[in-house]
Amino acid sequence: YIKEWLDYHILVGVEKFYLYDNESTDNTKEILKPYIKRGIVDYTYWPGKAQQMIAYTDCFNKHAYDTKWMAVIDLDEFIVPVDYDTVPEYLNSLPKGFAQLVIGWVQYGSSGHKKKPKGLVMENYKKHAAKNWGIKSIVNPRLVYETTNPHTHEVAGFTIDENGKKLGRIIQDENRNITTNKIRCNHYVTKSLEEYIERMNKGCATTQKISEYRDLDKFKWYDKNEVYD
Repeated sequence: YIKEWLDYHILVGVEKFYLYDNESTDNTKEILKPYIKRGIVDYTYWPGKAQQMIAYTDCFNKHAYDTKWMAVIDLDEFIVPVDYDTVPEYLNSLPKGFAQLVIGWVQYGSSGHKKKPKGLVMENYKKHAAKNWGIKSIVNPRLVYETTNPHTHEVAGFTIDENGKKLGRIIQDENRNITTNKIRCNHYVTKSLEEYIERMNKGCATTQKISEYRDLDKFKWYDKNEVYD
């Protein structure tokens, strides 16, 4: 997955990746070597259980003054600048001075794949849910003072949506209408059933409690393939 994810985001204007490797065993470091050599990837090996939020805090602390904006996303998420060629081009079109931009998820299902198919994620999974909720964020890392969940962060300043509209404190709400017309976050949350089960058995990155993914009923809930896109 990681090569496709990197190459795609480079094409849409991402200039630097701060990657945290939480005890991977799938040759990740070897795949990343050319990107590290080119200075595109800053690689950190980060062991331990339930380290996601701790790693985010470390990244903000270390790199707040290295980048103008920082997107906080996972390997199953692809930022798509719908109306623009690149993410920076879109960001530069927004009102100045915001601390955080929230991007709406578009939740992709399995497209009927039981086993992991060959080829690219973006080519294999082309069907998503008709109703999407959930968000990720792009922040000014100098204005983040606390990060308590993977989706939004406590910032010293105001948060906006894709249209530049200021939002209140309660952002991630199933009933809040976060549109995805200008920029979106394609979330390949299930991939195939085989891959979902593999993910399910790894547990949760944010808590040492039993993961929400440890349930095949959750797969059925996520596996919406209502819109071909």
